Amino acid sequence: MPEIRKYQQESGKLDIVELAEMLGFRLYPGGTKAKKMLCIYHQDSKTPNLTLYRDSNRFFCFACPASGDIYEFYAKVKGITPDQAKEALRHENIDIKTGGARVEHGGKTRERGQYSEVYRTFIDYLRGQNKSKPDTEAMYYLHKTRLLTDETIETFRVCVLPEGRREYLKLKKYMTDRFTVENLRQAGILNKRNTGLQFIRHRIIIPITERGLYIGLKGRYYYKGTAEAPARQTYKTTAGLRGVLFNGDILKTIEPGDRVILCEGEFDTMLCYQEQRLKKRGIDEREPVAVGLLSTAYWTEETIKRLKDYELHLILDNDTAGDRATKAIQKLYKEMTGKEPPAYDLKGCKDVTDYYRSEKIGQRKL
Repeated sequence: MPEIRKYQQESGKLDIVELAEMLGFRLYPGGTKAKKMLCIYHQDSKTPNLTLYRDSNRFFCFACPASGDIYEFYAKVKGITPDQAKEALRHENIDIKTGGARVEHGGKTRERGQYSEVYRTFIDYLRGQNKSKPDTEAMYYLHKTRLLTDETIETFRVCVLPEGRREYLKLKKYMTDRFTVENLRQAGILNKRNTGLQFIRHRIIIPITERGLYIGLKGRYYYKGTAEAPARQTYKTTAGLRGVLFNGDILKTIEPGDRVILCEGEFDTMLCYQEQRLKKRGIDEREPVAVGLLSTAYWTEETIKRLKDYELHLILDNDTAGDRATKAIQKLYKEMTGKEPPAYDLKGCKDVTDYYRSEKIGQRKL
């Protein structure tokens, strides 16, 4: 590993981008703190989908389930285990950079992603179960009601909690065998009394990621074959996600001035992402990217500051909360940039999904 040792002598600690460069991979622009490359986990022959993040030393693929840290990346390249990768780098006296903590409101420092391994294990188990025993009713809901393709479901790692007491107990045992009860409770997997899983009725699970880490989960109510939830119980979300942008990591793969569509909710964001990616819609033949608010109550000034360098367009829900948030975001964005971001007209439809599903609108372009 002489080339890596030489590079470290010149620059100090090594991050995942520098490691990839030293291993001979061709890297593409991915923003100020990230680089892209062809994915080494699937046949990524044309579009560089694997994104390497300098700040967290992690990677994330936008086309397959691959994600992990610098050691997992090196292990994949060398065909060894992550533990062997750590030992190999340590043996060569390679000093690896560590990801920094995030500073939040009021000066409070919190490491978002501290339960990433808990969420990853939870999601991986469910995805494995979904492949061996697919929930046809829940998948029908995702395909027909939410209009999501299998590719989009796979890209965003959406999964379904198995229904039934036997499957529930298997999952609970699987998690408690691997993590302490306290960690599971703090992560929001177990309820406050540690007596059961949080997402028993909110069975459609959407992972929330940031900097290549799993930082939380959001569950959509789907119980006994119905998505009709009791009042104010449609979604259940783990704590610590205020101000987070859904699909926000994609911002590190584009350049200032590129167009960004801000949606409301994960499903609308996934659908916008799907439409823009598959059908190449956009002005001047550019392909806009889609990010989303977890809800109109979850965004902050810092959320919009993340978008000030881009050409922002809004497409929030066509209701009182959506209209109020649209006006507030337009005002804030204009104060930051001098430009008021336009809002798409949903033509009387309640949201993006309804817009595409509506027989009246059909497949007219946004």
